[in-house]
Amino acid sequence: QKTLESRWVKVGDRILPILLNLATEGRTWRDLDVAHSQVTAVTQTIAELAPPLYEWMQGQLEMAVSQGWLKPG
Repeated sequence: QKTLESRWVKVGDRILPILLNLATEGRTWRDLDVAHSQVTAVTQTIAELAPPLYEWMQGQLEMAVSQGWLKPG
């Protein structure tokens, strides 16, 4: 990703599925048996460009694990 704009588009591409899963109590994560590490593996752009958003997201992912929506690990 070369331009700042393209990097922000990637942030949106990465956060939207997470928001959708949070809104549906992890439906797709549960259906596909997704682990926490799989979600965080594709969120580096969020960590780089939007640290507060990344921190919030990590808290939400931890909550999803505790609710059983997302596998630990």
